[in-house]
Amino acid sequence: MDPSSKAADARALAEELAELTRERDMLRSAFDASTNAVAVLDLDGRITGCNDVTWRRLGFSSKEELLGRPAADFAFDRVGYLEQLAAVKADGVARKFECTLQSGAQGQRTVDMWLAPHRDNDGRAVGLVGISDDISERQRTTESLRLLNRLAIDFAAIGPDEDVFVAVAEKVRAALDARVFVVGIYQPSTREMLVRHAAFAGGMFSTITRIVGRSFVGASFKVDEALEQEMLAYVVSVRKDLASMSMGLVSPEAISSLAKAVGIGEAYGLTFHCGSTLLGASLLVMPPCPFPPSREMLQVLSSLMSVTVNRAKGDDGRRP
Repeated sequence: MDPSSKAADARALAEELAELTRERDMLRSAFDASTNAVAVLDLDGRITGCNDVTWRRLGFSSKEELLGRPAADFAFDRVGYLEQLAAVKADGVARKFECTLQSGAQGQRTVDMWLAPHRDNDGRAVGLVGISDDISERQRTTESLRLLNRLAIDFAAIGPDEDVFVAVAEKVRAALDARVFVVGIYQPSTREMLVRHAAFAGGMFSTITRIVGRSFVGASFKVDEALEQEMLAYVVSVRKDLASMSMGLVSPEAISSLAKAVGIGEAYGLTFHCGSTLLGASLLVMPPCPFPPSREMLQVLSSLMSVTVNRAKGDDGRRP
């Protein structure tokens, strides 16, 4: 082969290698920049590679902690996941399915999962590629809308002989699966918030009453002008400090005992109002959970309760 042919072959090879490098870099950039979790698995379902989103979403501190581990370890329904993986390996057809992932402090996340064969240049399956799109927030929003719609119907169906405050408290506590939901009515003449009803999760009434040392119902706390304006300005208050949220109805010592006895997560204060008129307030105590109610959902819930409570304004709590 003459020198010119050798030089031409070398240039062609160099150009081919350069093109392969560009394609590799492009794929690597897309792999790393993806907002979806992407993992490469061997035929046994063990993780051999992943992008940063994957290990971060699962709560790890590096990719190396994931390498070599079975992806099925992170599936809540391990059997269902393994069935999907086996089906993709058997017929070589990519599949999309909903999957719940779980890992340590990150809790559970619902994802749309794609599993597809990973093939070499000869078309042989050498592994699988898994791509997951986190749909937890979308599902959370859908569930919130469903819950609010159900509560709106339940509130509208409260009978003329029912105590509105009792009915609202019991329905909201049950719908949210809350630990406690306390409802109070505002007395403008004395500037006091009077607790009208406290709804408890099943079997918790005696435990909470024993720890707190008093009945919530009938208790009251003062509402000065500054607090009234704060309640109207911040219809939804979110705090970790339940003792402060309860306005002195529950001591810090009792809160500590309650947390140990029944488990307490987020606490929320929700205001009932009609325009600039304060009607009442509620205290919502949730159990520890990975997906507590969103502020937007609680804002709408507060409005629904305000409309319902406003029907009882000026009487003894029963609908006129």
